[in-house]
Amino acid sequence: KPRSVSLVTRVARGNQSLRDALDRLDQALSTRRSRNILRELEATVDQCRRIRPELEARLKQHVTVLATAADVDNRRLDDVRGGPAIKNAYYWRLAACYRERHNLIGSALLAWEEFRRHGIHEGWFPEKSDLVVELYLRMAKQLRRFPPEQVDEIQTLIVREPPNVMAVYDGQPEAVRKVGSTGPKPGTVPYYLCPEELYERACALDPDPAVFSQWLQWERLRDSGSKAVDEVARAWHEARPEDSRPLLLLMESAEQRGALNKALRFLERAESIDSLSPDVRRARLRLLVASALRHLKNRKPHLLEKDLAGIEALPQAREGDRPAFWTACRRLAALQRGDPDAADRCGTELIGLVGGELPAIVVMQSLEKACVMERLSLPRGAGESMGLEVDDLPLAVARGCAVVRDLGVDALIPVEWVARLVAACEERHPKLDALRLRTLADAALESRHRELACAASGAGLALGGQTLGRFLLLRARSLDPREFTRRYGCLVAAAAFARRYRDMPLVQEAIEELQGQGGSRAGRSSFGLRIDESDLAMSQEDLDQVVNLELGSTVDSEASGRRGARSRVKHRCNCPRCRQTADRGSVQGRLFADDDEDPDEDDLDDEDDDDDPDDVVELPVDFRFPWDDGVQVDLLEIQAVIPLMMEAMARCGSGEPEVIARKAPDLYARISETIRRYVERQGRNAPRTGGRRRGGRSSSR
Repeated sequence: KPRSVSLVTRVARGNQSLRDALDRLDQALSTRRSRNILRELEATVDQCRRIRPELEARLKQHVTVLATAADVDNRRLDDVRGGPAIKNAYYWRLAACYRERHNLIGSALLAWEEFRRHGIHEGWFPEKSDLVVELYLRMAKQLRRFPPEQVDEIQTLIVREPPNVMAVYDGQPEAVRKVGSTGPKPGTVPYYLCPEELYERACALDPDPAVFSQWLQWERLRDSGSKAVDEVARAWHEARPEDSRPLLLLMESAEQRGALNKALRFLERAESIDSLSPDVRRARLRLLVASALRHLKNRKPHLLEKDLAGIEALPQAREGDRPAFWTACRRLAALQRGDPDAADRCGTELIGLVGGELPAIVVMQSLEKACVMERLSLPRGAGESMGLEVDDLPLAVARGCAVVRDLGVDALIPVEWVARLVAACEERHPKLDALRLRTLADAALESRHRELACAASGAGLALGGQTLGRFLLLRARSLDPREFTRRYGCLVAAAAFARRYRDMPLVQEAIEELQGQGGSRAGRSSFGLRIDESDLAMSQEDLDQVVNLELGSTVDSEASGRRGARSRVKHRCNCPRCRQTADRGSVQGRLFADDDEDPDEDDLDDEDDDDDPDDVVELPVDFRFPWDDGVQVDLLEIQAVIPLMMEAMARCGSGEPEVIARKAPDLYARISETIRRYVERQGRNAPRTGGRRRGGRSSSR
């Protein structure tokens, strides 16, 4: 018994001494000083050989990943650790995960490809397995965090400077070296840097509709054209012929090209597969409406009755206010035929169906715009409704907008009504419920009335409840594109509310806006941030603060009517000091704040660090990016640099050059190169791109 106790004691002491050595090595790695790292590594390897020799190989692999990231010379590493680490599947998985965490996406994807090759060779998983599918999707997800144009930049960099993969396997056993890849061929982009190829490989192994949907979304985001989208839909149909969704996608593509007869054939095939599908039923109605509008646009009223007969035979054509839309179509056809009496009868019927002349005006003017027709008046007396009280106007306009938007036609709100509608929204009209306010806000964006969209979304925010997320998204879309901080806060808060109520389509809309991939009807600009759902988190306190900030703000209606005008918060002026005071402590400031600052990390400056979490980080019009040589550049002149600066705010917590250079040198280099090219085109002296000098600030400051 005493001998066993003595043995346990010696083992425990040995394990503790190894743990202590590992702690010292970890501290040395954090300093990124080669001398400290090599000294502690030698001591740790010696302890491991004596106490736990079976762990030596794994220890070398872990240390190699970390030491390589700290720029320690590989030959000196080999001397200290007694030979190179074995670069098998375990090593490449470690390397890939580490590089992912540090946003080294290109090298992370290369590591995942090496892991796939070695994992198959070592029997971790078969070549055609679900695990390989998951690996392809993980790689695609990493690339999808970038906007398409930044993915193109990564691909261009790899083609220009292909990695020397074979050099990584120097000194490795023959069995390991044979499995490793030789790297991309000169002038070619490897498949693991192309999301479309990753999705194609994943679908070939497992034709999951969800993966096909992701593939389609990517093709649309990178604006690859209808041909690429159709090819994905055809591949989906070939893999799953019993699924009606790819046929509907092909139908929509043909419809957008104006090939309505071809679209109808795709629809008939979809109906033969699943005639009871709500999507299929809605598609038939939408296709017939598109055919009717095309005949009106082409001035062929004699073909309209056939379209309307087919439409009115559908049960869903009689739902809600849809009969009013068919009546409005007949009125336009009568005017095209030169039959004013029939047009008057249809106009009177339309007024009765929508409950008044004001909604009828909205329906008719929206339809006339869709059919590229001049504005035609309604029957005599219709204009007298302009004298209605303010209380009656928003309800009437909301109903008219709902009629046309329900059938895919953009609403047109007469500009003469906008001021009164804004007043009604700001006075919190009691009958304007969430549905009507959302309709007004969407219609205002379609009509490019930004101030009305902002007022309607503000009234929706005041209602509270489960619709807060949707109205925050509408508020972000209604703000001026240069209101970066407010728009970012609204979008993140919208996603947070949507996740709380499991509204995943709304979450995706917010993410696409943040990534600069959302559609734009109001001319809003994109962020171009690398963001996915896992990046979006907000406390209840922050959510409440965003809502309260937006409830206390407004848009200058005169300025907002002009393209490029900036929306204002009521209480603040636009000088830098007032902007900083007003935003100090706000949730938008905290969203970009540097929360993970290491207090022990050496600053690049001799002065106090400017990266204060309370500092405002909005990018105003007069923002200047200083350089060592005194050159100053107005960033808002350079469209390509704005998404990079927004990425810097998200990653570094600041737009200050010193902070970006310290925390994200790769991003700093990209910003510098973008500005350098711009300055050269303008004929000015280009700033240096090799990084900032330690210990000094720009003289231009």
